[in-house]
Amino acid sequence: MSDFGVYIHLPFCLSRCGYCDFSVVTDKDDSQSAYVSALENELEFWRERVIYAPISLYFGGGTPSRLRPEFWTRLIEKFADLFGLTPEMEISCEANPESASAEILSLWKDSGVNRISLGVQTFHPEHLSNLDRRHDPEGAFAAVERIREAGFDNWSLDLIYGLPGQTLDEWKTDLKTALSLEPSHLSFYNLILHPGHPTTEKAEAAMTPDSEDIQSEMFLLACETLQSNGYDVYELSNAAHPGRACRHNLLYWRGGEWLGLGMSGSSYFWQSYFHNPKVWPIYLNAWEGVPSDLPFKVKQASWEAQLLDFVMLRLRTSEGFMIAELEDLLGRNVGIDFRRLLLEMKNHGYTQSDEDRVALTPPGWLVHSEITSRILESLLRKEAN
Repeated sequence: MSDFGVYIHLPFCLSRCGYCDFSVVTDKDDSQSAYVSALENELEFWRERVIYAPISLYFGGGTPSRLRPEFWTRLIEKFADLFGLTPEMEISCEANPESASAEILSLWKDSGVNRISLGVQTFHPEHLSNLDRRHDPEGAFAAVERIREAGFDNWSLDLIYGLPGQTLDEWKTDLKTALSLEPSHLSFYNLILHPGHPTTEKAEAAMTPDSEDIQSEMFLLACETLQSNGYDVYELSNAAHPGRACRHNLLYWRGGEWLGLGMSGSSYFWQSYFHNPKVWPIYLNAWEGVPSDLPFKVKQASWEAQLLDFVMLRLRTSEGFMIAELEDLLGRNVGIDFRRLLLEMKNHGYTQSDEDRVALTPPGWLVHSEITSRILESLLRKEAN
C-alpha cells in the first residue's frame, strides 16, 4: 500500500476574492457545527475502511483560520480518536493574514499542527486590491510575526505573479520581500484567469502583446532567485529549504493516494477518482449520517489516465521520473520514438535527462503541457503499432 494523505476542506470565507474559483461560502459561519458534523461522519466512514494512518493531514479552504476554536477542537480530536496523531505526521493549515490570530495559531500549535501556509499573494497594496484581498502588507508582516511567536518553524508563504498590470520589477520586489521574512517554504503561482471572475476582467483589460513573455520572465526569475538563496525549487510552483518540501503535496505529484473530505474534496484512492459535492446543501445531505457506501460516483482510473497522471504529475517535480518506472507502467520498453524525443528536448534545454531519468529544467516547465502531450503521443503511437 502506498502512502496516503487526508485533505479537509474548510470553505468558510468572509468574502470571495476576485480570482478565486474554489468551493467557498461567505454566509455560513453560523452553520459551522453542521459542517463539522458532516466531516465527522466522513471520518467515521473512512476509518471503517482504512486501517492504517495517513502520513499527512492538510486543512485547506476557504479560510481554515475562520473555523471557530470550539469546532476546530472538536474536529481535530475526532481525527485523533479515529486515526491518531503522531509527531511524524505532517499537519498543515492554510491561513489568511487577517484571520491568523494569536489565539487560533496557539490552538493549532497545541493540537499538533506543525506547518502553516500563509496566503500573502503580493506585498503591493494596489495588487492586493485587484485581488480583493482583505489584508494590507503590514497585516502580512504582523501575521508572520504571530506565526513565529506561536512557535512554528515550518511555514510557507504563497505568492501570485502575472497580476493585472504587474511589472517585472514589482515581482522582483515581492520575491525580495518574501525572502527577507525567511520562510522555510515559498509557493509561487501564476494567476489563473477563470472566465467571468472580477480579477480576470482586470487582467484582460491590462494585457499587452508581451504579457505572456513577461510572465515567463517572472517564472524564470523566481526559480533563479530562490535557487540562489538556498531554496530547492522542487516543483514548478514550489520551493523549500532542504527537508521542508510539503509532504502532502508531494503525494499528489509522486503518485500517492489521498482522501479529500468536505465540500468539493477530490480523492484518488483504490486506483479510483471521486469527489464530494461542491454545493453546501447537497454535501451536507450526502453526509448527514455514516452511509454504507460512498454517496457519489466512483470512476476507476483507466490505464490511459494512469499514464497521463504519471507523466504529467512527475514532470511537475524537479526529480521527474525514472524511465524504468514508466516502462513498468507500459509493460514494455519506451521505444526509439521516445528516446529521440528526449534527445530533442535535451538539445533545446528543456530537460536534464540522462539514460535513466527524465526531469524538466525551468525553461522546460514553461512548456510542461506541450512536453507532456508529446511524450504521451510518442508512447501511445508505439502502443498502437
